Amino acid sequence: MIDLWSVPTANGQKVHIALDEAGLAWRATMVDLTKGEHRTPEFLALNPFGKAPVMRDPDGPGGRPLVLAETLAIAWYAA
Repeated sequence: MIDLWSVPTANGQKVHIALDEAGLAWRATMVDLTKGEHRTPEFLALNPFGKAPVMRDPDGPGGRPLVLAETLAIAWYAA
């Protein structure tokens, strides 16, 4: 199952739609930017730039975990 850290913005919604349309199994954790959740050590380990959305597929290409941190990269991967 794909894990997604998302925000309630247009970019977050684009990723939700792309994953849904691709028929992929995913679950979202919403990131509260106003509380600085995008600056925690756990989040920065996923994306050092502190930007959301971020996706982690534990079963990425070759069975290796894959983390993507840009809206269009995630949409392309889902397609």
